[in-house]
Amino acid sequence: MISVERLPKDLGFASKAFHKKLKNEIKKATAYYAGAMPAKTFEFSCYKHEEIKKQLTTLFNGKCAYCDSSIVHITYGDSEHFRPKSIYWWLGYDWDNLLFACEKCNRTAKNNQFPLYKGVKTKCAPGDTKAFDKEESRFRLLVNPCLEDPETFFEYDTKKAMIVPKKNLSTDPKKLEMARTSIDVYGLQRHELVVERHKHIILLLAQVDSATTAIANYNKMYSYSLSIRNYFEANMAAEVKKLLVYLEPSRQYLGLTKQILRKFFKENRLKCPF
Repeated sequence: MISVERLPKDLGFASKAFHKKLKNEIKKATAYYAGAMPAKTFEFSCYKHEEIKKQLTTLFNGKCAYCDSSIVHITYGDSEHFRPKSIYWWLGYDWDNLLFACEKCNRTAKNNQFPLYKGVKTKCAPGDTKAFDKEESRFRLLVNPCLEDPETFFEYDTKKAMIVPKKNLSTDPKKLEMARTSIDVYGLQRHELVVERHKHIILLLAQVDSATTAIANYNKMYSYSLSIRNYFEANMAAEVKKLLVYLEPSRQYLGLTKQILRKFFKENRLKCPF
């Protein structure tokens, strides 16, 4: 999971035809939930609209908001409700509640789960901003990459390719519970995902070794001629540049990549570019 900057935005990018349909759907949903909470969730459809999906795909660089896997080359992905529409129905068409997710994180793992701290039950209702803000600040247990930096919650065991709560969270019970709950609810330790992370680690560490060797070779050339030093310097720069490709926004597992590269830049006394 990696932080995603979500600038304040409404659905102004959508067409007039979409807004007409949305207005009608909001009216129907409000009437549907006017009485006692129905057993069946209202069939929202506007959030699935092509214009919404396109914006979400761009915002999340074609990657899942939860597992940070690249998905658009193999599937369409889901317009996911962070707070489930089955519980927070009035957010079923709220742009800020929509994320881009893979089917495994969304449908198989998270689904309609939205646990709250210490088992508290939601008291939120449409228009009750006081109750919502209280729940958001004190009881929400799922990390939202658009609301907080996941790198302050998670780190990686690079030998096992597993995501774990950051060690420094031991002094903050609420954040520690958020990290543990998010890993569990989003299914971030599922076997297939761990295997893909492991493949990523192997490739990245191979390039780290190449860059480290190039730096060491350059450092041995201090007494050689300028032309020889220039050759080794160019080779060193090229190998480091190959590492920086792994930091492109569209690359998967950026949190894991940054952890590994921070160590590389520190050990080689180089300025970290992020």
